[in-house]
Amino acid sequence: MPKQAKPLTVKSLSSLKPQPGKQIERADGQVKGLRVRMNPSGVLTWSLHVHASDGRRRRFDVGAGLDLVEARARAEGLRQAIRGGSDPTATRRSKRERARAAEKGEGTLKALLENYFTGGPGRILASKGEQERRIKDVFSELLKIPAIEITRPQLQIIADKHLSPSSAARAVAYLKPILKWAATRELVQKDLKDLEKPAEHSDNGGQGQRVLKPEELEKILPCLGNDGYGLAAWFMLLTGCRRGEADGATWGEINFDDNTWTIAPARRKDTRSRIRKKQVVALPHVIPLSPQALGILKSMNKGKAEDLIFKNRRGGQLLNWQKWQVRMMKRSGVIGWDRHSLRRTCATLAGELGAEPHVISALLGHRHIGSQLTSIYNKARYQTEHREALEAVGKEIDKICELKADQPVIIHSNSIELNNA
Repeated sequence: MPKQAKPLTVKSLSSLKPQPGKQIERADGQVKGLRVRMNPSGVLTWSLHVHASDGRRRRFDVGAGLDLVEARARAEGLRQAIRGGSDPTATRRSKRERARAAEKGEGTLKALLENYFTGGPGRILASKGEQERRIKDVFSELLKIPAIEITRPQLQIIADKHLSPSSAARAVAYLKPILKWAATRELVQKDLKDLEKPAEHSDNGGQGQRVLKPEELEKILPCLGNDGYGLAAWFMLLTGCRRGEADGATWGEINFDDNTWTIAPARRKDTRSRIRKKQVVALPHVIPLSPQALGILKSMNKGKAEDLIFKNRRGGQLLNWQKWQVRMMKRSGVIGWDRHSLRRTCATLAGELGAEPHVISALLGHRHIGSQLTSIYNKARYQTEHREALEAVGKEIDKICELKADQPVIIHSNSIELNNA
């Protein structure tokens, strides 16, 4: 009968001395199967020798550099896991294999998304491009990680801390069906489907409903710059137009003789479907341009009639508003707003400067001005009052910009100019 080993003590461990070219091993008489090994460099490594679920006696790593109390605690926990059918060695081996596959781009969250949108249910979605872009933008730091290793707390923390709550909420809404689809195929952990949308809050409603205060505009306007996104943002603030109206604007829509911008009904989101169904005879939305808005256009190189006014660096349409939005928040230090806030801020400024509600409805391009019954008889678009309201807004923006005259925004005769700085 083999002699029972004595329990290890702190003193007996400290008495172990490394020997060149030789490993020293001692068994612990207190925790059955626990052994400590000292290598020639003096490092202590612990292991547990027990019968695995397949009946074979195997050695399982407990850890290196542990003290006696910690080693015993880990060994007991490991023993319980093995009795429950776990195989820590296989788990570690599987994790190493997933890491090697991830280096090749296999099994990652990025690969999962691409598989869903190209060969899975997402391939038939009309908005699959926008969905994939938004998810990758919000959860970019997890894209190269094996999908099966991603935890719900990881996803939740990233979503909750994202600078744009509305973008994060939409990304979560897009991601949840993908996680449910992946969970049934054991590609991700099952509890990921319980991911929650971050709270969309601000001091005056949701992010898209945010009205920017003058002190916030002071910080934001100098940061917009003069690239396509920044100029389009200026235009939204000065005209109250929608984002899709700004980033789809062409030079042929601008009339420099009467200083107006005419947006065809087919280009307007609120009338496109009705036109297709022949429900309405829609009219174009004519926006009178203030000196400030004209100043922006005249500072640019005019293109052909069909050319986009506001373009990305490659000359294409502005599609990546989410990244621009996050960059602007970091740059300005003002969070919780987005491009929709610029349109709302324009309308609010117009109202505060004396514009009547029906004029603000015309400014925003609403199809019905006043009640629906009134609009049946009254087809006026209040162009004179519309122009006066936008000119008042432009002057107010001028005043705000003057407070930041040392920034890359300068004012000349009530017309905004943008430096190349």
